[in-house]
Amino acid sequence: LIVHIEAIRIRHRPKRRYRCLDNKTKRLNNSDERHKRIHSTLVEFGQIHQLLTSADDHEKPQQDINSLVKNMVNEKSKITTQIVHTLVNQQQDTLREIIEDFEEKEKARLEEALLSENGQQQLAIRTFKIQLKKQIERKNLLQTQIEQIKIQKEE
Repeated sequence: LIVHIEAIRIRHRPKRRYRCLDNKTKRLNNSDERHKRIHSTLVEFGQIHQLLTSADDHEKPQQDINSLVKNMVNEKSKITTQIVHTLVNQQQDTLREIIEDFEEKEKARLEEALLSENGQQQLAIRTFKIQLKKQIERKNLLQTQIEQIKIQKEE
């Protein structure tokens, strides 16, 4: 499951359409510009983080960068609850469908078995009745023949 999530994340990650050219590097020397750049990169890659606002203006910009990168690494390993919720719902739906299909097939199989048992019993009863009727007819026929023979002997 995690492999699939990671594959989807890699497949749909943002692709940069530009490069940081040399003339832009001069602008990036400014700590405020660097901070904005890091923020936009983090937002571009879908990472949730807080911008750390320092109470001290004397704090080094490198510490800000390190803390932002650390937040990015921590947040990268987390999966949002919405993704987990969606995956769990998909699995539940799949399981529910499988269970319903199994129950329908099992019900159909049981009905077929009952029908076949009832059908076999009814078929046996029908054949028995037919054989009984034939035997009764044969018995009656034989009795009439016996009576006719007796009548002929008496004459």
